[in-house]
Amino acid sequence: MTENRTLMPHHKLGLGVIVAIGLTTLVFGVFQMRRSIFDPLARSGDLDLKTPEQVEEERVTALKAADTDQDGLNDYDELYLFRTSPFLTDSDSDGLSDGVEVAQSSDPNCPVGQNCRQVSTSVPVPEVSQTSGTDDSLPPEISPDEATILQAMERVFGDLNSLTPEKMNERLQALTPEELRTFMLEIGVPQTMLDQADDATLRQLLADTMVEMPAPETTVPDTEPTE
Repeated sequence: MTENRTLMPHHKLGLGVIVAIGLTTLVFGVFQMRRSIFDPLARSGDLDLKTPEQVEEERVTALKAADTDQDGLNDYDELYLFRTSPFLTDSDSDGLSDGVEVAQSSDPNCPVGQNCRQVSTSVPVPEVSQTSGTDDSLPPEISPDEATILQAMERVFGDLNSLTPEKMNERLQALTPEELRTFMLEIGVPQTMLDQADDATLRQLLADTMVEMPAPETTVPDTEPTE
């Protein structure tokens, strides 16, 4: 004898709801799977991947369009042509901006009135007193601004005579955002300029500047030959 099993109306309704939910979930899952497989392939054709040459060209273009210290020379020319600081309006601290000295066909890295002769880089960089003494404690060729920059560089990079571009870049990348901004203040970057740039931009610009600038050198004044 078989038992007569008849679904009540409310049972049929519940079963229909369960089946509908299951079918909806299945269709949605298949749709999501298709999207996850085919959408990345479709988008990959729209990606504008840049070559290293294009990236470098954009970097150079940005440097040529920027004049960070507002001295009339773009950052590219300061870094690669005149070897001046794009952060300092007056790199040699003689009272004339780098742009004015270039326009006058003067050396923006040599104070007016001096005949700067570079000596071999094997000559040790003169040690700068760490105390805030008078200007008499500094060699006559080093201005107070230059002494401050040297002190800041020695504090961040250590011995400047053994400093290489690789060590310099490694130390720059290790600086915290606070240390980075403090160092840039010490080497003459205005606070207003720091407030307008993010940490990544400042770090990259500083890395470009420090690596491209020549190693610190001493200058010797002309002396009369001795009899």
